[in-house]
Amino acid sequence: NKFAAGQLMHGTPVIHPIPDFEHAELAFMLGTNPAVSQSSFVHLEGGALTFDRLVARGGRVVWVDVRRTESAKRWGELVTIRPGTDVWLVLALLGLLSDRGADDDRVAGLETLLALAREVTPERAEAACGVPAARIRELAREIDRAKGVAFHQSVGVNQGPFGTLTYVALQALALVTGNYDARGGSLFSPIGVWGARLARAVGLFTSQARSRVGDFPTVFDSLPGGVLADEILTEGPDQVRALVVIAGDPIRSIPGSARLERAIASLDAVVALDLFESRTGAHADVILPATSFLERADLALPGLPLQTMDLLQTTPRTIPRVGEARPEHEVLAELSLAIDRPLFGSRLACHALSREGLADRAIPKITALAGRLLDAPAEHRGHGIPIPTPRPGTYLGRGGPMTEDGRVHFWRPELDAERERLLAWEKAARPDGFLLLGRRRRIGHNSWLHGGTREGAPESEAWMSPEDVARLGVEDGDEITLRTATGELSMPVRAKDGVVAGTVVVPHGELE
Repeated sequence: NKFAAGQLMHGTPVIHPIPDFEHAELAFMLGTNPAVSQSSFVHLEGGALTFDRLVARGGRVVWVDVRRTESAKRWGELVTIRPGTDVWLVLALLGLLSDRGADDDRVAGLETLLALAREVTPERAEAACGVPAARIRELAREIDRAKGVAFHQSVGVNQGPFGTLTYVALQALALVTGNYDARGGSLFSPIGVWGARLARAVGLFTSQARSRVGDFPTVFDSLPGGVLADEILTEGPDQVRALVVIAGDPIRSIPGSARLERAIASLDAVVALDLFESRTGAHADVILPATSFLERADLALPGLPLQTMDLLQTTPRTIPRVGEARPEHEVLAELSLAIDRPLFGSRLACHALSREGLADRAIPKITALAGRLLDAPAEHRGHGIPIPTPRPGTYLGRGGPMTEDGRVHFWRPELDAERERLLAWEKAARPDGFLLLGRRRRIGHNSWLHGGTREGAPESEAWMSPEDVARLGVEDGDEITLRTATGELSMPVRAKDGVVAGTVVVPHGELE
């Protein structure tokens, strides 16, 4: 959803606002639990210690979430919200503050969004999301008074029914309160802007293709994982018959795992690059051993557009490769040559990328050279390459957005149906039963380590509110069975303070 919103608002899926936690007086966090996950779409210098520093200097953190997460217990205060309803809270706040900065010729479509926000009164929002109207008005006053508000939403909202609209509205809230392209609010990386322009110049992230099944649009040069089983099982031109899986476990990650597992088992060829055999890897014709982070040099490129620190972090290889392990870029380059489909259409590039150990030798040398040429501080020497940092007032009206008119667009025709969707959701009857929620585990990394175990407290548990556990007549540790339209799962139940009644929380990626 964030890539789709980036394309709509900024003309590219690569550009996103970065919360400036280091200078914020207030951090407003929706659906994120950085104490466990370190969050997403932001590089936290020092990890979750970011919030220790914020609180230590007198700042505040407000967590909007469906349960009292580890982060809410450790820092700040919790605003409990019904799952999937964050959009109502954000629109209500935006409506209350809509007169603060609506007239701005550096943006487009804002008035359309503000008109929708003004329809969502605090009372209407309370009925939808469960946050009291008085608390919504109080939050609006706190945001209005604070000197620097860093807004951030993550997976808990992104995977909900209105993730894209919430992301757009949250950026609008930052704009009207003076926290957009501003110190202590939301900043934009010059590296992100330059990278987006370079990506467009070479044709990356520009695909207009649509899925063969369902006619879904491409976002960030990617199609939704939810249609992968259909793309494999539906006969016809361009039917998927081979799969390369890199450090992932789609069977544990994508909805409808039973059907997807049948689909993957039917493929003509499955190749996995991994450190071990995952549930998906069990169906691979070959598992190619990948290097661990200790066996390869690395550049932290993906985080560049999402960080405020002044260093592109690099690391040298610290131990020799074990056995036949090779880094992914070498393997993919060789595979592309073997099937006569060279990466980037260049055999020369593939031969360079496939040279054993080339990156391991080059990255430390480039790091050392850059440190000397750019006069890096002594404490940075050998740890990365100096880069320019995001600065306030350098994006809006300064040629930052890559839209057709150089403005940030807060509304486009693609969003026109959202008002009707909101109304339909508001009027819909709520289904019986429990709402299933996922949670991140410390041992997990996206889908890579699902099913992994370690000594200590078990993590494969269903968390429920103490009230629900008592009402069901079960005890802590009893085995319960969760049933949905697509399958069932049995695991021990655990009563947990902070879990909202009517929900059941299980680790992401659990299978029967």
